[in-house]
Amino acid sequence: EAHAVEGRRVEAPARKPLVIPNLPFSLEDLKVEISALRLQPPPYLSNIGELQRPVVHCGVDGQLAKPDADKGPFDLSAQVRGEEGDKAYGKLFNVMLRFDCDLWPSKLAIVRFRGVFHHALTDENNSMTMPFYRALKRDKQGACT
Repeated sequence: EAHAVEGRRVEAPARKPLVIPNLPFSLEDLKVEISALRLQPPPYLSNIGELQRPVVHCGVDGQLAKPDADKGPFDLSAQVRGEEGDKAYGKLFNVMLRFDCDLWPSKLAIVRFRGVFHHALTDENNSMTMPFYRALKRDKQGACT
């Protein structure tokens, strides 16, 4: 990318891709980072819960397994919010962050929203307005199948 400075053409330095080193999982490091977040949370994050180990999780082979006490995965509940005054996103949303020892800290936590989201394209009866949704197969209760 080039731009002019005092009449001269200047080339912007090439941006290097963000490389996150492949660091080993550390439960103590994770606890320290969560404590730091509680002390100074960003404006969009609140109600940071306690780190918990789920009772069971889906293992690599797709089978339910009891998590390892030291390796996890570990879950953290919190609430996120969009900008103040934003009608769609300015309210609190419950999220669950999953820290997996095979991913974190080299990769970001897995984020799952915990709640009901309503589609923006609904009519006054909260029905979908797009023909695509009207064409979906439904069961006896009217639920899409």
